[in-house]
Amino acid sequence: MYSRRRKLEVVRRGGRRTLQAQRKRGLPVEVPRAFRRQIGLLPLGSVVEADCFGDDPVRIIALHEAQLPPSVQAASERWRAGQPESALAALDADGALVDDDPCRLAWRVRIELDLEQHAAAARDLRRLLEGGEELDLGEEPPGLINLFSALTPELRHELGPDLAARVPRLDYQSAEVRRLLDMVPLDLWPDAFLSHRVKTGALVGEVERWLGEAQRRALAPAVAVGTARLAELKEREQLRRSVRFKAHPILRKALSSAPREARPAPPPHAGGPPPVLVSVQRTALVRWIVDETKIRADRPEDQEPRVVAGRAVELLAEERGPSAVLHFLLELDQAMMRIELEGQLARLREAPAARSLAARLVEAAPRVLFRGVDGNGRVRAWLVGVGGRRGLFCEVKGTWIWVEGTDDEVIASVPDQWFEGAAAALWPSA
Repeated sequence: MYSRRRKLEVVRRGGRRTLQAQRKRGLPVEVPRAFRRQIGLLPLGSVVEADCFGDDPVRIIALHEAQLPPSVQAASERWRAGQPESALAALDADGALVDDDPCRLAWRVRIELDLEQHAAAARDLRRLLEGGEELDLGEEPPGLINLFSALTPELRHELGPDLAARVPRLDYQSAEVRRLLDMVPLDLWPDAFLSHRVKTGALVGEVERWLGEAQRRALAPAVAVGTARLAELKEREQLRRSVRFKAHPILRKALSSAPREARPAPPPHAGGPPPVLVSVQRTALVRWIVDETKIRADRPEDQEPRVVAGRAVELLAEERGPSAVLHFLLELDQAMMRIELEGQLARLREAPAARSLAARLVEAAPRVLFRGVDGNGRVRAWLVGVGGRRGLFCEVKGTWIWVEGTDDEVIASVPDQWFEGAAAALWPSA
């Protein structure tokens, strides 16, 4: 069975809109439920192109753009653009009687109802702005957001100054106030609100494009602050996107919960990529976080680690201050890398180097100083501190090695591809 495109007319049958074939008016047309609402919004008499299966009956499989008379098409475009008065004028542009055309009559009724709603919203808004009572900003009637959003662009520009003059004492940090004033043209904004928005960096470019010379001079201090803010955000975004400074989601959640002065200096994870932790390792990390912060609340062991880490930082900040938070974040990073290393040793338990390091870890918890990455982004080298000595666990030509000794003894065994990073970790001031 193949499909073909037909022209169908919107008609009323059985109390609802449906389609009928233009040429064979008695031909049954089946309209699936998925298209009934779409057809119900079309004016009577309009023509729709549709992909159909079958010749008797015809089954709709896809609807295309309705073919409206030119005057109706112009009216519908202006109506959708929020210009009902212009739409009404376009509807009568060709001088034909609307009553003789069901399609145009349906559009006239729709536009006139829309105009009534705009007029009613404008009356309610004027009454609310003239009153002395506290303004209702809500989205439900009779709130300002609801009323102002129901206006045409012409009415918004007419009533914008009254609205802007009525709300300068409101809290500009409020999301509702920002949403309301964003509906007002930029040149009508209260000076304090305009300065506030420019300082956030949101409207630095708009000031140059849309405001006059006098306003730009008055806003010069705010523009300077906003420009600096934009530069800071750009630098932060570049830092966030950088692989070198990218943190594991668990550590990132903890960092976001910490005060700025308590955050350790980047890069995290000893300069390598985020540790790879499977489910069992994440559970072990949760246990470490709970023990470290002395949290004894009843919670399942498999609770989302990011939630536990964020809550731990909040508790430490409240009870012990920034220095305790900084120490915790540094140790959290170490715990993640140590658990990752233990997981790698478990997977390589048959390798002699892995067994040697696993036995050494029973005596001393290592501090990870550097992690080397291969060409595929996988960690294949760990430079650690065990007690007062250094250790190197890495893969060399498919074989895992473990070397322990002094700084000079260990660094001599580091492969060339990781030598520079390992040396910088051992002697950061060199």
